[in-house]
Order: sequence, then C-alpha cells, then structure tokens
Amino acid sequence: MSTTQAAKRRKQKTEIDRLTRALQRYENPHTPPSRQLYKTRPTTMPKSQKRYPGPPKGHKGTTRPKQKTPNTIIQPPKQTTCQHCHSTSIQETHINHYFVEEIPARQHREILDYLQIHTECTSCHHKETLVHPDCPPQGIFGKNAQAQTVLMKFDMRLPFDKIAEQMEQQHGLPLSSATAFEITSRVSEDLKEEYQEVISQIRASPVINVDESVMKVDGVNHWLWVFVTSFCTLFVIRKSRGKKVLVEVLGTDFLGFIGCDGLRPYSSFSGRLQRCWAHLLREAEALAKDYVEVEPLFLGLQALFFDIEHCMDNDGVPVWMGLGVREEAEKRLYALLKGCCGVRRKKVESFHR
Repeated sequence: MSTTQAAKRRKQKTEIDRLTRALQRYENPHTPPSRQLYKTRPTTMPKSQKRYPGPPKGHKGTTRPKQKTPNTIIQPPKQTTCQHCHSTSIQETHINHYFVEEIPARQHREILDYLQIHTECTSCHHKETLVHPDCPPQGIFGKNAQAQTVLMKFDMRLPFDKIAEQMEQQHGLPLSSATAFEITSRVSEDLKEEYQEVISQIRASPVINVDESVMKVDGVNHWLWVFVTSFCTLFVIRKSRGKKVLVEVLGTDFLGFIGCDGLRPYSSFSGRLQRCWAHLLREAEALAKDYVEVEPLFLGLQALFFDIEHCMDNDGVPVWMGLGVREEAEKRLYALLKGCCGVRRKKVESFHR
C-alpha cells in the first residue's frame, strides 16, 4: 500500500468517526423514539403495492353515536296550503326526528354589578365588607373571562394578539394583547395557594416520577420539569437542570421513591431511585447489539418488566409494593447481573442504590 493510499484511508477513517459521533446525538439509547430523526420505521406493506390514505383495508370503523335527548325541539314553519294544488286541506301523516349537534350563537359579554356592602357592629363597632365570592379580587374582568383567557393561552397555545381577537369575535369583549398577558399573570398570582398545595401533595407522595425537557423562554434555553404522582402533576420552568431544582420542589427530607432516567442529579439527591424502564431497556438493547454476552441480560430485563407490568392494577398503581413481588423482582435482577456480568451480590447492591 502506497503512502498516499494510507493517508487517504486514515483521512476517511477520521471522517467516518466524526460523522458517527455526530449521528450519536440523534441515534443513541438515551434518545426517545420520537426524537430519532433518521430511524426508518418497519413496514409490512410490499413496495410494489400502492398505498392509499386512510385506514387499511378491512379496518373496522366507528360511527359517532347519535344523540336522542334534544335540548330544544324546533318545528318547521306552518304550512296552510298545498304547494302542488294550493288546497287548504292539509293533515300531518307522520313526524321524523333529525338530530343535529349545534353550538350556541355568539355569547355577548355581560356587565355585572357586584355590590360591596359595608357593615358595622353596633355593639363592638367592628367593621366588615361583604363581597360575593365570584367577585374578582382585582381588575375589571370576571372569573369566566380570566379562565377563558388562560385556557386559550396555555391549552390552545394561542398568542396574546390572537386571544384578544377571539375574545372580541366570540364574546364582544374588547381586549388588548397586553391586557391578556396581565390576566394570565394575575391568575397565576391568585392560584399560588393551590400551587403550594400541589407541592405539599408531591412531597408527601411515596412514589413520584420526574422528568425534564428543554424549553425556550424568550429564545433562551430553560428546562421544563414535571413531577407526576397518581393524584397530581406539577410543572416548573427553571434555568437549571441540576440538583437544586429537586431540592426546591421535593425538599431536603423527601423519603419517597423517584422514577427517573439516568441523569446524575437524581442519584446525588436520593438513593431511592427506580430507573426508567424505557431508558433501561433501550440501553440494554443497544449493548446487546454490540456485545453478544449482554443479550441474555436484555432478554431477562425485558421478561422481568413484562412480569412486573402484569402485576399492575387497573389504575396503573403498583400492587406489588407490599406483596413480595418487589423482593422477588430484585432477586431476579441480582441473578441476571451475576449470571451475565459476573458481578457479586455486594457489587450489585451498590449498583442498585
């Protein structure tokens, strides 16, 4: 091999290594399937067969059920003469019901006058102001208008100028984009007490699942954290992806189990972790493709996951926490690691923690 060919091959190998490292950003065990941009999906349809839009042939469709309890019955205009011969001798023979689902017409805004009655006790001269509970604590927009504005912003994902436009079109309520923004800030402030109650429930939960995802705020990368229990969900947006967010939300004395991925701050925050099965199985599968010795470990973990999943109740809450299934699952995990990796039990326990 000449010196020129050897240099050319070294250059090609360097370029292949660089492209492989770049591709690992999108195709690696830590990347969820939804973010694997270059992964082709398997299909059973032959290439020679032409594909048509819609469900496949033989798919059993569903029909929207017809409503049979109308809110309003609408009769056609009265007819006094026959359209054919102009006779006035007309009688009804039968009636058909044609059910239609309709939305109400444009709902105009209402101007409500909430009376604030000031009272004074004639005995102790204590003064008090009586206010209806639906009266907003501040501002000129009622609770329904505030709730609709917040739903449009955070549920429908509308920009503030579109929110103002929709409120004007649907309800005849003049609104500027700046006012819509002020309403969302005001509602956020009014819900602080409920927000703290959700945090208290999160901290008291025996099991919690946590995840984080990048999110831009004014063009700057932030992190959207989600804390999920069986009864409530909490979202927080922070600049940090570190341990201090966990300390802020869960406190320093959290004793529950945390379901999470392999991000380092979780293990530095608590030793009571349940590794996310999706991440665990993807990483084991990737190792099994490169090392044949790891294939039994991957298959064993897959079987263990299916067996644990079978022990879940209908609400998705594990019933095996106090029934010995967890201890049995740990024994199977120890046996898998010991058999496939040659790790002693002491080392396995350290890995499990």
